Amino acid sequence: MDTLTSSVSTIKLVTAAAPPRYPASSSSSSYTSRESIHHRLTSRRPSTSSLQQPISSGPSLALCRPTREARRCSSSSDVHHAATVTPTSLHPPPILHVQHHRRAASGYAVALVDVAQTDGSLHLLHRDVGRLLRLLQSVQLQEVLQEPMLSVRDKGAILLEVMRASGKSKKFHRHLMALLKMFVGKEKLHLMGETLTEFGRIYAALSYS
Repeated sequence: MDTLTSSVSTIKLVTAAAPPRYPASSSSSSYTSRESIHHRLTSRRPSTSSLQQPISSGPSLALCRPTREARRCSSSSDVHHAATVTPTSLHPPPILHVQHHRRAASGYAVALVDVAQTDGSLHLLHRDVGRLLRLLQSVQLQEVLQEPMLSVRDKGAILLEVMRASGKSKKFHRHLMALLKMFVGKEKLHLMGETLTEFGRIYAALSYS
């Protein structure tokens, strides 16, 4: 009896000294103790998510990304700028087209002057050039030459008929007729007026030299 009483009193003291959340039974107390130890171990051990992230004393990956994105944006903007600037050389502005037409007209005018000087008909050719320029500047003929529905050959045929009709009393110089036929065949009838104007400029320069 003394032994049983002391055992019971000991169990009661241990139960009273334990924390209130632990049950009084020995099996549940041991299970709770193991759970508490496991909780302490797991709370001290770093989580897997924190282990997966690299530890660095420098700036984080999230801070480095904007720098790389900025570099990509700057490089892409440079490429876009180069792409927008480079093709302009393939499509020159209208001023370059005008200069090209003027150089072509000057070349034809020089050739026309050389041919006329060779056969001694420069002054006669200059007179007929003035006649043809006045004819090309007429309103009716300008409307025909600027008609988009007409082909170059049709416009050239109409111009030839007008020249023949206006030159019944005095025909145009053969060099002008050959020049007109050449422009129609090459579909460069738009250079006719510029060539004649350039011819007049060269003729004036030769006359005053």
